[in-house]
Amino acid sequence: MLITKQSWIRISLFNLFIVAFLGVLMRYKISFEFPLLHQKNIQHAHSHFAFAGWVTQTLFFLLVNYLDKRNLKINVFKRYKKLLLLNLICAYGMLISFTTNGYDFISIFFSTASIFISFFLQFIFIKI
Repeated sequence: MLITKQSWIRISLFNLFIVAFLGVLMRYKISFEFPLLHQKNIQHAHSHFAFAGWVTQTLFFLLVNYLDKRNLKINVFKRYKKLLLLNLICAYGMLISFTTNGYDFISIFFSTASIFISFFLQFIFIKI
């Protein structure tokens, strides 16, 4: 599976679209009945996905892109691809679990894993 720089940009923009959609859904739910979803769960999904799925994912891409432009003797995107994908999996895990169940074991697991992935990526980034 080949993910290019343009693919990572598209993923970040798609995640921004999801964040915006959740924001609209939250406002819609204030005035109209939407029986399947709870307002608080949407709010938590929106905030966690906005941070992990959009902001953090975009910052990770920009950091990796910065290293790539420095012309290091390593394939930077290949080296960081797993961490970018793991962060994306955690972000979507939070999106789904917070939307359906709110705070529970699964959503806290994905949230905590996302934090550890962030620390690990920054540790490797600073080390280079």
